[in-house]
Amino acid sequence: MKKQEADYKSELKLIKEEAQKKEMEYVQLMKKQKEDLQNMLEQNKSEFLKEKQILQKTLEEDLGAIKSSAKTIQEQEKLISEVKHKFNDQIEELKKAEENKLKNVEIGFAEKQFNKATELYSTGLFELAFLLFEEAANLHHSRAKYYLGVMSYHGSTVFPKTKKDLAKAVKYLSEAADEGITEAEDYYGDVLMNGDGVPRDENKALHYYGKAAAKGYINSLVSLARYYSKKKHPIAQQYVERCQSSPEYSSIKGEYYYFKQDYKNAFACLRFEQDPQSLFYIGEMYINGHIPPKKNRDLAFENYLNAATKGYPPAMHRVANFWRY
Repeated sequence: MKKQEADYKSELKLIKEEAQKKEMEYVQLMKKQKEDLQNMLEQNKSEFLKEKQILQKTLEEDLGAIKSSAKTIQEQEKLISEVKHKFNDQIEELKKAEENKLKNVEIGFAEKQFNKATELYSTGLFELAFLLFEEAANLHHSRAKYYLGVMSYHGSTVFPKTKKDLAKAVKYLSEAADEGITEAEDYYGDVLMNGDGVPRDENKALHYYGKAAAKGYINSLVSLARYYSKKKHPIAQQYVERCQSSPEYSSIKGEYYYFKQDYKNAFACLRFEQDPQSLFYIGEMYINGHIPPKKNRDLAFENYLNAATKGYPPAMHRVANFWRY
């Protein structure tokens, strides 16, 4: 037994040392990549200044040639104006070319940082992944903004060694959503619907769910099906039918029937489901006597309790206040 414990501790130590070694390697790599980016930016800046100096020298030569030529003052002024106008156009073109070069350098660097961040993320090195996602996001990488938003939304409760920051989560999720990242559209819809870090806004939430749902994103289709079912909106059935590929389909369909007060079909769809919403609505039907032949408080409480232990707030409320029913 002692030998097994010693072997376990030794193995744990090796794993920890390997993780620390890998972390140090990534830190060094990040440092080198930043240096490479800085060098590329400085090189581009140097090239820009050289080309600008060439244009300025050409301008001076052209102006000198005009002034030394035997022409009237009016002709000289006209030629000087034309040469300066041409010079300004060339400078503007040079600036645009430089901006495009810098943009391409930053895009390439952001993509490298994002790819490395996703690799770190998949191996559980969330602290380093967070830093790289942030670097890529600040260089306008849309998918990095999505990951950064999700990690900021949950913090260390889901991603060890990271910090929960709802303001940052809202900023990056909203930007990623507005830049067309489907998962971000859905996630930001949840944030708006729940009022997490922002005022609750159903209309805006539905807008973002709708954008993702239009691309067939199942999570948003589920959210819309559930929302419109509760509202008893005629469009609910369309969204419910579009959720057939979801593992939650029976639950979604059961909720649709429940809010239509078709309790027979609702019970048939929900009775074998174990997600908290299904358990809650089964409890509701038992407590209100919607399941023949009569009310069943024991089964109602059992379903409420099961839903509550899975973290469903309405079920928690029912359990806490069950004596009132």
